[in-house]
Amino acid sequence: MIDDFKIDYQNSEYVFQWIASTNGESGIVFTVDRGKDADGNVILTNNGSFNAYEYHTVHRSWSILGNHTTEVERKKYVIRYGDNKLYIGHIINDGSRNTITVDHFYTKNETPYTPVFVGGHSGIEENSGNGYGVLSIYTPQVVEQKAKINNGEVYKTQTGLTGQHYTTGIPKNAKVEKGKFLYAKNSQGTMSEFHKGVVLVNNYHDGVTVVYKELENQGTMEVNVYDNSKYPVDKYTMKVGETREYGNVTIANPYVQQTTDITYEYRKLGSVELYDENGNYLDQKQYVNDANDAAKASLPKIPKEFTRGNIEYTLVKAKDLPSDLSRSIKYIYRGIETKVTQDTYTLTTEFVNENGKELKAAEPQTITWTTTTKRDIHTNKITKQTSPSKESYAAVNSPVILGYYATTTKLSGQKAEPKNTTQKIIYHKLGKIIAQDSQGNILTTVDYENAAADATKIKEIVAPTIKGHHVKGEVIQPSDLGQDTVLNYGQDTQVAQIKYWDETAQKYITDAQGDDLETIETGAHNTEISHKKVTEQIHALKAKGYEYDVTDQRFSRVYFDDDDSKIQTFTVKLVHGMQAEIESKHITREVHIHHPKQEKEVVPQTATLTRNVTRDKVTDEVSPTSAWNFANFEEVDLPSHKGYKIDETPAEIQNGKVVAKTVAPDEEDGKKIAVKYIPLEQHALVKYVDDSNGTLLAEEAIQGVTDAAIEHTNDEKIATYRAKGYELVFDELANESDPHFNAEDEAQVYTVHLKHGSKVVKVDPSNVNSQKEVKRMIIVNSPDGTKTTKVQTVVFTRDGLKDLVTGKISYPDWDEIATKAFPQDDVPQYLGYTSIVAGRKQTTIAARNVRPTDADQEIEVSYVARPSKQVITYQDENGNQIKTQVVTGRTGETVKLVPVLPDGWELTAPDSFPEKVTFAPEENQVLVITVKRITTTASAKTETSGENPELAKQEVVNDTTGVTTNEKNEATLPQLGESDSEALAVSLLGLVTAAFSLFYFGKERRKTDN
Repeated sequence: MIDDFKIDYQNSEYVFQWIASTNGESGIVFTVDRGKDADGNVILTNNGSFNAYEYHTVHRSWSILGNHTTEVERKKYVIRYGDNKLYIGHIINDGSRNTITVDHFYTKNETPYTPVFVGGHSGIEENSGNGYGVLSIYTPQVVEQKAKINNGEVYKTQTGLTGQHYTTGIPKNAKVEKGKFLYAKNSQGTMSEFHKGVVLVNNYHDGVTVVYKELENQGTMEVNVYDNSKYPVDKYTMKVGETREYGNVTIANPYVQQTTDITYEYRKLGSVELYDENGNYLDQKQYVNDANDAAKASLPKIPKEFTRGNIEYTLVKAKDLPSDLSRSIKYIYRGIETKVTQDTYTLTTEFVNENGKELKAAEPQTITWTTTTKRDIHTNKITKQTSPSKESYAAVNSPVILGYYATTTKLSGQKAEPKNTTQKIIYHKLGKIIAQDSQGNILTTVDYENAAADATKIKEIVAPTIKGHHVKGEVIQPSDLGQDTVLNYGQDTQVAQIKYWDETAQKYITDAQGDDLETIETGAHNTEISHKKVTEQIHALKAKGYEYDVTDQRFSRVYFDDDDSKIQTFTVKLVHGMQAEIESKHITREVHIHHPKQEKEVVPQTATLTRNVTRDKVTDEVSPTSAWNFANFEEVDLPSHKGYKIDETPAEIQNGKVVAKTVAPDEEDGKKIAVKYIPLEQHALVKYVDDSNGTLLAEEAIQGVTDAAIEHTNDEKIATYRAKGYELVFDELANESDPHFNAEDEAQVYTVHLKHGSKVVKVDPSNVNSQKEVKRMIIVNSPDGTKTTKVQTVVFTRDGLKDLVTGKISYPDWDEIATKAFPQDDVPQYLGYTSIVAGRKQTTIAARNVRPTDADQEIEVSYVARPSKQVITYQDENGNQIKTQVVTGRTGETVKLVPVLPDGWELTAPDSFPEKVTFAPEENQVLVITVKRITTTASAKTETSGENPELAKQEVVNDTTGVTTNEKNEATLPQLGESDSEALAVSLLGLVTAAFSLFYFGKERRKTDN
């Protein structure tokens, strides 16, 4: 049926009631809308309304065809709180109780249903019988469920209906905690309005009413069943899951257990655990928090490859992030163990002569051969690979070895092989130059010189210089570097002397010993005299400042003569070099500024004077060519210091500056000018202040100069104030560690803070400012009419505080005194009576907090008589019980008795039946009356006492339930036991009993067969 209506009871609607007629052809399904918010929480929509899906089966006969069809008509209604027009029955709104009558969609007859909204409950009341079985039940209450985070914060208040299942969402703005995620173990739950003390009422259309009261939080119910909604017929307790039958009604415990408050907790995030294929643990990396969602996380960055020690790991198996973020997952890596071994092989190059003798240390070259062995640690499979660090050895250049030549410039590089090898470069001894005279005598020998960068070559040979001899013929270069070269020399006989003349000083230039500087050249007759030594000497003299004029020389191209009898003499002329320069003279002075409270500042000044001069490069003598140019010392601005003035005693200091000055060549060099500062007069002020009232008591002036120490004490004056009752709060001057006069224009102020001394004044009961009482009177109005009063007294006290300066005594406000309490007091109890305090049943007067400012209190205790009964048993002469009459009332109440005899019976002794009865506590002793049969055939009738013709009839019933009248002819309701509203019931007794009498005696009890 629900599917036929297309009711989405899992997502959008909650079905809480389905009623149907006993023949199954009509019915109504009741639902409420529900939705989901962004968190997935089930919530109610259109709060205060419900949906009614009404259906009716229609039978149609077709006479022509001789058959019939059956159709089900359906229609949906939305019933809202406060609606004034609906399309289903009588609508009663609890706010106004207005009734509107409309028609069913499938019939023109008035509907018998009345939807009722009462508080948070709704239902359908039936006004006239229509064949329905169970028609009305309470609508589930809208209740709240709080979801919390484990820090106690309520992040979501869930709303729903009793019995409604839901799933909470994750808090949107929950704090993200690193390494943790938000989790709820019990995020699915059930809504329930049930709790200890809740009362629910089911009204059925045949007059049966069931009242449920929850006795404890496990769902056990106290069940009271009433027939015709007024008469108690049964009372019992019912545990969860139990059912009982009463007539056509099945009574079931309606308890729905509410899910415990949902608490989200922070749990530790799981990790990606890294293992090799053999199951060995390698590492782990925790899941990464989602920065915007405390309940989410993502996989961490996991390397596809990494190396640990000599094992390379490669990822071969990974998993997705699990739905349970606390659960770790495994990643599997393949491990390849790598071992590297190295062998080194050498190529040695030897440098030897033709006999194999080593001429130079051998040069080794090495190449390393690397063998890489890889092993799969899971399968144990092994692979190897070997390779050299270089493909070949480097070529070797033949090095130059002094006195030897090589036959090759280099050896080419050899291909690398995994073995040690040797190669050689062969060297031969170099030849030499042999110088000999015409007689064949050896004058000297000179070895060939190796070329600088080629071991296979020598430098070009040059005939050696031999004093007194000269080489004959041309020098020829050798083709065989190992063969000697012979040079023939002839003897020289002529000598030339060269001297050096100082043209500027007009004298010969001398050497370090004072002798004339000279150069000697020798050579063969008629040969050109060499200028080599003379040129070297001229360069040396130029370095000393001389200048050489080539055009003014008689020693240019000259020759040895053939006269061996005398030495040839030549002169070289030189002059002094001169250089024009600018000569400088530096004169300085320093300004020493002695700042107050700062380091001394030195301002250096330099004046530079210049003139033109000529400098002799040989003697270094200077000759002026112009007069000195004068310079200036610039003026120096002197900084000012607050509280000081500049000492202008020195002549150089004027108007706060060191004045500028023109500097002559004879000015004093290095003069120091001292700048000093003189402190100004200052004063300070001491103020004596009364902090208790903010008044100034006195002032005292102190004189001094800037930055001078303040040598003053306030002790003597403070002592005078202490004698007047003051206390020192703070002495600013005494508290300052090193007080000095400042440079401010206004006086320094130091405040001495004083306050009024005080003394505690203890509590004095006779002083109204010191003690106060608050009373509570408990007035007990006993059932016998006596009145007693009990007085409870709470005493409050406060100490005073005396001002030692003014003598005034002050007290704290009474509101600042700590709260006290009236103690709990037991209410006297009387058998058969219930004590009433403030309109409620109470056996104790509760303790109560009280403050000094509270008024006196008065509490009255009254008593209400409890229900009682008188049972009258009618017996025949043999003691057989004929009938039982029950008369009910309250303790202490006296009522008149009227005998109600069974048909055909009369009192054996009319005087034995009492005229009145007074009710004892609980119940009276059973009254036994003897009766006998009537001998006449007259019909039995109800007798009425002639003494009180207005007395109402008393009824005899077989089930021991009845009604009595009191002395005022007022009928009383059947008593089901005490309740918390007994006192109120007593005060309304007249109105209630009158209404009940009208109903009971004016209408027969209605019963329904359904």
